[in-house]
This record gives sequence, C-alpha cells and structure tokens, in this order.
Amino acid sequence: MKLTSPARRSARVAANLRESKTIVATLSSVLKQTKPRANRTRQNLKKIVEKDFAQVSEQTTEIACERFPQVQITNIDTTVAVSRWNYDYDEATAYLSKVDPKLALLIAKKPCDAYRNRANKGDPANPFRSLATSIIYQQISGKAAASIKRKFLQLFDPPVPLPEMASFESYEWFPTPEMVLSKTADELRPAGLSARKAEYILDLAGKFADNKSIDVGKFPQMTDEEISKALTAVKGIGQWTVDMYLMFQMRHPDILPLSDLGIRKGMSRHFGLSNSSKGGASSKGGASSKGGASSKGGALPSASEMTRLAEKWRPYRSIACWYMWLLLEDEAM
Repeated sequence: MKLTSPARRSARVAANLRESKTIVATLSSVLKQTKPRANRTRQNLKKIVEKDFAQVSEQTTEIACERFPQVQITNIDTTVAVSRWNYDYDEATAYLSKVDPKLALLIAKKPCDAYRNRANKGDPANPFRSLATSIIYQQISGKAAASIKRKFLQLFDPPVPLPEMASFESYEWFPTPEMVLSKTADELRPAGLSARKAEYILDLAGKFADNKSIDVGKFPQMTDEEISKALTAVKGIGQWTVDMYLMFQMRHPDILPLSDLGIRKGMSRHFGLSNSSKGGASSKGGASSKGGASSKGGALPSASEMTRLAEKWRPYRSIACWYMWLLLEDEAM
C-alpha cells in the first residue's frame, strides 16, 4: 500500500522518535559508565598529587641534609600557621565611621586601601620567616634591612636564585629553623647582623625547632595572650613586635599596640588630649616608645587611657590605629 504524503511524514516522525529514544538510552548508559570512571579518575589524580607532594618533600629534605650535614633532619615540618581572621574592610570602616564621627572624616578622605594592601602582603603561612625578618629590620632603615636580609639568605645557598633588590620583596624562600641553627652567631654576622641580632635569630630558631616553645600549628586556635606569651619569650621580641605581627601578618582586626609612639601621639591629637605638633613622627612599622611627653610637652595617653578611649573602636582597633598613624602624616588635619 502506497503511503500518502502526510502518512509518510508521520512514519518519518515515528522513526525519528524511535531513533531519539535509542540515542537517549545510549547516552544514559554512557553516562552511567562515565560517572564511576570520572570518580576513579579524580581519585587517581589525588593519589598522583599526594605522591608527587611526598616526593617533593622528600627531595627537599635530602637537599637540606646534603647542604647541612651537621643538622639531623628527619623531615622538614610543612605545618603552617594560617590566620583565623577574615573580615570585610569596607564593613570595618563603615562601623568605625558610625561609632566615631571625627574618625569618619579621615576615613572619607583616605580609604583604608593602603592598610588592606599592607595586610594582604602579610605572611601568616611562615611565622619563622616573618619574625626573623622583623628582628633583622629592627631600628634600621628599610633599605639597609633589605640588603642585610638578602646577604643573610645568601649564607644558606638558596635553592632558588636571589633576584635583584628591585624585586627582592616578593622572594619567598627562607631557611628553616634547623638550617639557621646549623650556624653560629659569628657565621651569621657577615650578613651585616649585629652580635645581638644574630643571637636573637638563633634563639628564635631554637624555640621554633623544639616544637614546644612555639607551636605554629596551634596559632589559629590560640588567644592573643597565648601567642604573645610564646613569642615574647624569644630574645629580642617584645610586645610591640608581637602586635605588629598580629596586625599585619595574621591580619588581626582588633589589636591596640599600647607602646607605639605614633599611635599614642595620634590618639592624643584625635581625642584632644594635648596640643602636640602636627609634625610628630609616625612609627608605622618602626620603633616603639614608652615616652610620656608629646612634642609640645603635653602628656600622652597612658596604656589604661588608650584602652578606655579605644573601647568604642572594637572589634576593629587595628584599622583605627592605622588611621592614628595617618593622622600624624596628614598636615591638613
């Protein structure tokens, strides 16, 4: 029987539907087979990555043992301290502007981008590197300290070539505490370190290496007081250094450095406690001071007075303190 045109079209539609169903069934079957394969592939990739990481860790240990045979290294500790503080800077400045209208004027004029950038350059993953660097930088200019740090790294034959000074800031490799302990203070001094700083760095390395005095793996769970107690036990590390570490390395939003001269002067001016000179120097990352007089003889706030005045800034005292530094630099204010 010869089909009419509509009948032929219906037959083709039916055939296409049957073909489509067959295709769908085939695809379903393929997907069922592919899913477990994909899972197996992910599992295999994970094993490969873990194996490669273990090999790299083993190779790193072997290199360290070859270069420092006098150091008994069984395994290089890859445990890192990670900051537990993650917060929104815009939310923080909005809060400060609300609770302190006078500070709001400075915030409106100078957003906290500089503070954000400084904190984002922090190094929460390697406390030993951060703290050893802070010791190197104590009481000298940044340029001189960077030069000394570069020479310090050269003492340990870095596996990654050292860049020129222009790009040295982004260089990440740093000797382990065990590597540092393989040298004496006299062997560290050719880098430009004073005898005292060499002693401080060796003491820091010793407390990191024993895994008892300073346990970086516990830093995220420790209180500020506990971290402070552990770090100030190191020669050459005082409360001011700990405060700077918490603010800029662990990115703690609520630190009030009570001994920082710049912050004391800024708070004195901000709260109208004295008629201190606008030319007062900021210590932003520099030396602290316990002096009690401003540049015009007015009394600076005591630790208890600073704590009382800064109470309204909680939980963002770190950012408010940054603005106290800026206040000293801003002649217009």
